[in-house]
Amino acid sequence: YSGSAGAAFVIFGKSSTETVVLDRLGDGGFLVQAGESSHSVGEAVALIPDLGADGFADILVGDPEERDRGQDAPHGAVYHLVGQSGSEPVDLGRLGSDGVRYRGGEYEKTGAAVAAVGDFNDDGAIDLAAGSPRADGASIVDAGKAVIFTPVAAPAFDGPPTAQIISYSAHQRARRGSFCWDGRCVDKVPAWPAAEVAGTGDRAHFRISFDERPGTFSLRGYRELDDSGLPSGPAISFPATLKPIRHYRGVPIAGYEAVFDLPKRPGHLYLVGAASWPGDSRGDASWFAHLRLMEQASHTNMPRPPDATLRSGPARQRGAVISYCWSQSFSNGTGVGTCADGIRTEPRRAEPARTGAPARIRIHSRYRPDKVSLRFYRAVRSGYPSGESTRPRLRIEAHRKDGRIRAWDVVFRLPNREGHLYPLMDARWDQHGSAPYDWHLSLR
Repeated sequence: YSGSAGAAFVIFGKSSTETVVLDRLGDGGFLVQAGESSHSVGEAVALIPDLGADGFADILVGDPEERDRGQDAPHGAVYHLVGQSGSEPVDLGRLGSDGVRYRGGEYEKTGAAVAAVGDFNDDGAIDLAAGSPRADGASIVDAGKAVIFTPVAAPAFDGPPTAQIISYSAHQRARRGSFCWDGRCVDKVPAWPAAEVAGTGDRAHFRISFDERPGTFSLRGYRELDDSGLPSGPAISFPATLKPIRHYRGVPIAGYEAVFDLPKRPGHLYLVGAASWPGDSRGDASWFAHLRLMEQASHTNMPRPPDATLRSGPARQRGAVISYCWSQSFSNGTGVGTCADGIRTEPRRAEPARTGAPARIRIHSRYRPDKVSLRFYRAVRSGYPSGESTRPRLRIEAHRKDGRIRAWDVVFRLPNREGHLYPLMDARWDQHGSAPYDWHLSLR
C-alpha cells in the first residue's frame, strides 16, 4: 500500500455485518497513510486510553522499517495518534496536532511491537511501551530491547474542566460525561467510578476546577441505574448555588463549588452534575460521581489518626490532617468510624527550612504504619497541594524511649531548590484506616 510503505486503517464500530472495503471507507473510519520515510506502517498497532482527554481513544502505530530518506539503516518509529470522529486521513509525514512521532535508534527497528502499560512509574500518567528487536545489548549484538516511556503532552486536548466530590470521608474525582467544548462535541454513556464511602447526612462539596463561573449549573442524585447504566427512578435535586473557591488571600479564583447535605438514607447515590458556559465562553459539560452512603458512628469518644510532626533543623510543624474517617473496624468494612472534615481554601503558613537538609516526620503512634507515601508539591489549588510532584527516598525508623517504641520516624531529605514546598504524606494502618497529612515549608 502506498508504494509498499504500508498503512493502517481505523474502522468505526457498526451494527451491520456488511463487508467493509478498506479502499472505500467513507464515513466508516479513516486511513493512517505512510509518510515519505515510512516503510512498514501498521506492522504493529494498539488501541490505548484517551490520553488527549478529548473523549476518543488514542492509537499507537508502529513502523519498524522506517528510515531516513536515502538511508538503508532502519531506525523505526512509533506514532501516537489522537482519536477522532471524522474520516479525514492522517498523514504520518505531516502529523501536526494529529499526534506525536517517537524515533528509534539506528538499526533498532523500534515499533515492531507497541502497547500501553499503565502508570509504570507511578507519576499519574499512562506510560507506553515499544519493542526494538534489533537494538544491541551490553555485550550481545541485536539482543533487542523494550522501551517504556511517558507520552509527551503535545496531542492533548484540554477538554472541559474537572470536577470532584468531597465530604468528610469521600474524595472522588468525578468522571467526565457528554460535553461540547471548544468546538468538539462528545456523547458519552455514563461511566460510573467505583463507589466512595460517605456518611449519611454529611456535608458535601461538588467542586468544578475552572476559573470562569458557569452560566447554568445543576446537580441531581439518583438511587438506581437501569440495565444500560443510565440513572433511573426519581431524581433528588440538590442546591445549585455555586460559590467561588479562592487561593491564598482571596485571589485568583481556583474554581467554584456547590455545598449541600447528602441524603440521610443509606445506600448507593449516583450524582450527575451539569454546567454550561454560554455566549463566547467554552460550552457545556457533565460529570458523574458515585457514593455509597453509610450511617456514621458517633464522632465522640472514638480513636483518630495520630499526630505527625515534620522536623528539619529548627523547623517544627504539626501536620494538618486532611478529610478522613477512622475506625477500629476499617479493614473488614463493617463501619466507618470517626470522621473529620479537613476542607479548607487557604494554604497553611510556611515554616522556614534549609534546602537539601535532612528531615523527618515523626508519627506519634506506637503502631508502625503498614504503608507510607510522601510527595513534594510546589503549588496549591483550593488550599490543597496540586500540580506536578516528586517523591523522595524514604526510610522508616522506630523512635524509642525507655527502651520502648513511642513513635515512628519517616526519614528523608528536602529538595535542593528554593521556594515554597508542600509535602503531602499518606499513612495507612490496615486495622484502623489511612490518613493524609500536609505541611507548608519555605526552603532557603
